[in-house]
Amino acid sequence: MYFCYTGGVDQEVKTKLSNFFQRGKILTYKKGEIIIRPEDIPQGVYFVKNGYVRTYALLEDGREVVLTIAQHGGYFPVAWALGNQPNHYYFEALSDTVLQRVSKVEILEYLTANPDILFELIKYITDCQDRLLIHIEKVLSGTSKQRVMAMLSILAGHFGEENKQSQTLINIPLTHQDIANLTCLTRETVSMHMSKLKKKKLLWYNYNQVLVDLPKLDKELEKNTSANK
Repeated sequence: MYFCYTGGVDQEVKTKLSNFFQRGKILTYKKGEIIIRPEDIPQGVYFVKNGYVRTYALLEDGREVVLTIAQHGGYFPVAWALGNQPNHYYFEALSDTVLQRVSKVEILEYLTANPDILFELIKYITDCQDRLLIHIEKVLSGTSKQRVMAMLSILAGHFGEENKQSQTLINIPLTHQDIANLTCLTRETVSMHMSKLKKKKLLWYNYNQVLVDLPKLDKELEKNTSANK
């Protein structure tokens, strides 16, 4: 899985896109509400004004596999809009979320008239795909413990906020089941490793909040990875 955000997009372009989406319809979703289903024809392109949206697929055995998490400034479904690809995934609010939606015709007309914006969007998609390959390698290889630690490190790096004690709060409401869906593990396995990491004082969690000591967590991950080579 990977995370879509606009950190690498030129600030002027981000401002132009944000202003463009201001014309869109404002939609609000509660945590857990489905925005788009695989059988749906999307009603337009969505801009994440506030909150988080996860994209996931359902396996034949009923398990969920999370593919992306979009945060403020992210867009979806871009492949459907630009490549005319049918949608095969679920898009769900991971938190209380505010979106702005414009029609496919509107976004295509805007991008045709503004090729510099289109170029930046293509860069954005390419960046997301690059991160997908990196995250697949990190999260879907190694032991279950390494996969949990790698995912926590990735989440802290993308969505974390460091406090005065150099601890990093992951600013997404996460349950053990959410982490299981991100790592293709069972909830029981994730809970076991989270408990052990907590005892080592590498992380702390309460309800849906996770706080990690990122330097120590990365050091532990590196040590475990080296030991299993």
